[in-house]
Amino acid sequence: MYNDKTTEKTILTPDNLFDKKDSVKNPKLAERLLRELLVECGFNPYLTGYEYLIDAVLACYNEPELLRGKTKVLYPMLAKKYDINISNIDRNIRTLINSAWRTKKSDSFYLRTDCHFIENNQQPTCSDIINILENYVRLMVLNYD
Repeated sequence: MYNDKTTEKTILTPDNLFDKKDSVKNPKLAERLLRELLVECGFNPYLTGYEYLIDAVLACYNEPELLRGKTKVLYPMLAKKYDINISNIDRNIRTLINSAWRTKKSDSFYLRTDCHFIENNQQPTCSDIINILENYVRLMVLNYD
């Protein structure tokens, strides 16, 4: 995640993570980058959880405070949007993750997202994947120029 103009790496800290001024910078670019990453890493766009995951990540990208309350705020918001049960959101995202991990492209996912905290290529939880993807999209959009 290096900026072409300098060799400095943008590091997100608790102080700058929730900066509202950058959170709505180019939402179409954020969605495009997210979709490209997911397909490259084996996430099947034909599964229902694919759209739920994209909506969850983009909602967190636009409103970072949603990262703190996924099951209490984010999932109910998505359930209302898609007119389904809250538990279906989590289950469909989990099914999507399981499917992607069976394709053996998880190494690619961790390398692309620069995620090193999950050991031995362990499958992440729904919450982990939303956090990782939101952070990835935020960094990519910030460093896109």
